[in-house]
Amino acid sequence: MFATLASGYTRLPREGETDHLGNARAAAARGDFDPRALRAIENTLIRELVAEQEAAGLELVTDGNVRWLDDIGSFVWALKGARVDAAGQPRFDGEPEWTRPVYVDAFRFLRSTTEQPVRIYLLGPYTLARASDPGPLSRERLTITLAEAISREVRALADAGCQVVQIDEPAAATITTDAERSLFRSAHRRLLSRIDGVHMMLSVLGGSALQAGARAIFDARYNSYLFDLRTAPQNWLLAAQAPGERGLIVGVAGMAARDEPDEAGRLRWAATLAAALHDRGPDRVGVAPAGSLDGLSREDARRRIETLAETALDLFAAGRAGTLATDVPGLVQEGLTRGWFGDVPGSAIEEARARELPGTDETEEMSPGRA
Repeated sequence: MFATLASGYTRLPREGETDHLGNARAAAARGDFDPRALRAIENTLIRELVAEQEAAGLELVTDGNVRWLDDIGSFVWALKGARVDAAGQPRFDGEPEWTRPVYVDAFRFLRSTTEQPVRIYLLGPYTLARASDPGPLSRERLTITLAEAISREVRALADAGCQVVQIDEPAAATITTDAERSLFRSAHRRLLSRIDGVHMMLSVLGGSALQAGARAIFDARYNSYLFDLRTAPQNWLLAAQAPGERGLIVGVAGMAARDEPDEAGRLRWAATLAAALHDRGPDRVGVAPAGSLDGLSREDARRRIETLAETALDLFAAGRAGTLATDVPGLVQEGLTRGWFGDVPGSAIEEARARELPGTDETEEMSPGRA
């Protein structure tokens, strides 16, 4: 059992300190831009945030997305055939072509700041294509070619020594049709097809992917999954179907400035249920916020991750002692009693847990030439 961030971390300074990063970016917006000075400020802040994560007891340390003003333009700028308009929307004049690594330098710096395992976030191809103007391409074709570009970025990260990569697909929550489900599966098969030696994590934050369905979400063999189970408790119906040999990170910690009553109890319950589902066991379970902590003060964010880490440590000890609850019906009933499933009925959780995932047709993948 471990605790980690789900997404970004606050970039605000500690109370009473100067906001060097905010000031530098404001100066850049006015045209007074010194890239070396900005990079030095980012590096200093990342070192501080890594130290805070380590001191709290988090694992799979991240840079908190400090360097990236957005998840879209940071990657698209480096693709041949792509541009970003004044409103920040990617536009494509042809098939995107990966020409150079975007995140490798950021990974190398992050790794230099800690002895802990680190992970890098990348926006997924389905979400990136949905946010883009495909130009002469169909959106389907753009999605598949973006999957190949992202795959090449992951392989470059692997060559640099990166062992954990998180693919964020918030737009999975918009999928409602068989055509979109098929496109999502095809894109993620393409993304993973030539990746080896990297722990790949699929993240769905900010909404329910229940309509996408378990087959779409679990078809590509990601090593682990991160779901928002707090603001979108319907995702429990997907988590209940996650194969037991794959990891599950439960995004259940709140993102408000103050903990809700029995916040630690909710974390313990969610992680214990995830470990019990399909006999997954505590070693394949993590706890995380339900989304980004970048809206919090530095002090509130630190308290939030300390609560996460303390809960994970307690559960780790319980798992080692063999005292972690394994009674799924009892845990489901507790969640219903506490209201932690939202409007999801207990019978639906039990049905989802008992459901066998449909088989996949390995010949179904969209080919490079398909429009």
